[in-house]
Amino acid sequence: VNLIELLCRSYPEMTDKSHLMDELWPGQVVSEASLSRLISDTRALLDDSGKEQELIKTIRGKGFRLNTKVITRENLTFQEESSTSQEKKGSKQKYYTKFIFASIIVLSGISGWLWFYIDNPTNSPKNGIRIAVLPVESLTLEPVDDWIRFGIMSMATEQLGRYSAIQSIPVNKIISLIGSKVLQDNSLQNLSKDNLLRGLFSDYCRQLGCTHLVVINFSLQDNQTALSYQFITHDEVSILKEFVENDVMEAADLMLDHLASDLIPQKRQRLSILTSYSTNNKANRDYATGVHELYDGNYSAAEEYLELALNKEPEFFWAKAYLAEAKYRQGNFKDASKIIQTLENIVSQDNAFESKRTYFIGNLKSNVLYSQGKLQESLDLSLNLMELSVVQDQPLLIADSYLNIGSSYQALGRLHDAYRFLQKAEMYYEIAHFPSGKGKALFNLGNVYLTDSKYNDAIAIYQQARDVFVEYGMSGYALMAKHQIATTSVKLGKFQQAELELRVLVDEYADIGDKEGELMALLDLAIVSSEKRDFPEAKARIEHLLDLLKGSQYDYLLNHSLIMAIRINLMLQDVLSAKKLYAQIEGEWNDVRPAFALIPAHIKHDLGDLDGAVETARKIQKKLGAAWNHKHQEILEQMLLSKQRGIILQLKY
Repeated sequence: VNLIELLCRSYPEMTDKSHLMDELWPGQVVSEASLSRLISDTRALLDDSGKEQELIKTIRGKGFRLNTKVITRENLTFQEESSTSQEKKGSKQKYYTKFIFASIIVLSGISGWLWFYIDNPTNSPKNGIRIAVLPVESLTLEPVDDWIRFGIMSMATEQLGRYSAIQSIPVNKIISLIGSKVLQDNSLQNLSKDNLLRGLFSDYCRQLGCTHLVVINFSLQDNQTALSYQFITHDEVSILKEFVENDVMEAADLMLDHLASDLIPQKRQRLSILTSYSTNNKANRDYATGVHELYDGNYSAAEEYLELALNKEPEFFWAKAYLAEAKYRQGNFKDASKIIQTLENIVSQDNAFESKRTYFIGNLKSNVLYSQGKLQESLDLSLNLMELSVVQDQPLLIADSYLNIGSSYQALGRLHDAYRFLQKAEMYYEIAHFPSGKGKALFNLGNVYLTDSKYNDAIAIYQQARDVFVEYGMSGYALMAKHQIATTSVKLGKFQQAELELRVLVDEYADIGDKEGELMALLDLAIVSSEKRDFPEAKARIEHLLDLLKGSQYDYLLNHSLIMAIRINLMLQDVLSAKKLYAQIEGEWNDVRPAFALIPAHIKHDLGDLDGAVETARKIQKKLGAAWNHKHQEILEQMLLSKQRGIILQLKY
């Protein structure tokens, strides 16, 4: 009600975001997420689609304004007219007054009910969410596309059922109930009407025992596939959400991600940062929002808010610290390192050397070293940080340390140690009641399974991590987990599935402004082509990516792309191009993967330096130690055969 009043008072002008937050939460530090949620809830109460914005208009980046005429009692003037006309106008004035008064009472009642419902767990279904997905409906399905009706239904049922918070009712049970019936009068226009949808819920969920009924529609728009969905509960009909893509599976994949996010009860993870606030409340608000965005994986947004906080309070230590992390997360290691160096000088003056500030900056520096390929330095620093007294009695800091140490061991090929430390990290995140950390520990554990060639186990672990990220609204991390599932599918030979997922991911990363994720997905598309052994396609894709990376801040990604480009050129027997690209690699060559570890030796081999190739391969073998396996050995033996015969044989691996 206060929000609507503020918007009315500003009409027809816009109401600034900061003004709304100051007025709605006076004296409190809240993030913009709270305002966004309030706007969303208000639109839902007023049946105002966020897409159409008929009542509340978003002025991007600035604020909101009412998109409908506002009439106040003072503006309702009555001219001299006939008594009948006057009577009618008087009735109209009474109507407006009653309507406004009644609206406030109703909205207040709904607000109170929402507050009670959200905070009172006894109102949630005893058995959680039970969904029933109906067969896909369409007026445009051709006989050849009839599989979509039950195929997308089955796909939705299976994928939603993977989440621990959702129980999917089996497809065969639904089909046995509804048979071959289509929805009432088979009309998309009628399908969107609340009474029809509520009727469907009443008819089907009474018999199926579902709490949510999902209705999916298919249509064609300018030769593109359009899939839309709505879900219905006993007291809600969701807004219609539509996804248009070139391919029906791409549209389905995108749709199901959003559907899962809509259905799963969003939990908020509270991170206590009160002790890190400055004395500037306005700076604190931007800082809190920035940290919120950072932990949700929206790094570019986090950077913007943290810089706003520093504009208002230039010496804000923790805003600088989290800004360094936001830059590191986006691959900008150079700027992150500069900030870290500045903060290290400040921390060195702390009276308590083993302060939380010391740990945070040291932990962040360890992460940057890891990303720069300085794995042993990163590991040594993380092990030293574990000795700080500030860590010993704080499960969250212990978990963070174990996470870093386990990740370093994984990159160094010491998988047994990696498993041990990452499992400990998961356990301590549980103790600390910090689910996002648990999700990250699971994600890194999936990386270990991937390195250990346990691909099905890796996918299962990544899916667990993704469930956590989706449940807590961490959209950026959820995409990362989905990304890893796609790339692991390549290892299982599921190239078509992986390519589809990656093409969708490119668009999804772009939608949230994650440029690094978008570029990573493009790199993995080149890897898919390489794994299919379509090296000409792989070369075209990797060269396009290298063009996009020119002059960018993503040094780590550039290095990985160069490595991939070198391998592709070697497979095409273009050793001169491979040598030229190899010269651009910065830092020491560190790669345990058989297809990449021996690239320095491979280049020498193809240039005709057969003795040098074998010598380099032997050095790599010694360096890898226990990580050296039969696949590495096969490549070495091919080089030995070339040396024995005195000719350059084509290396195949």
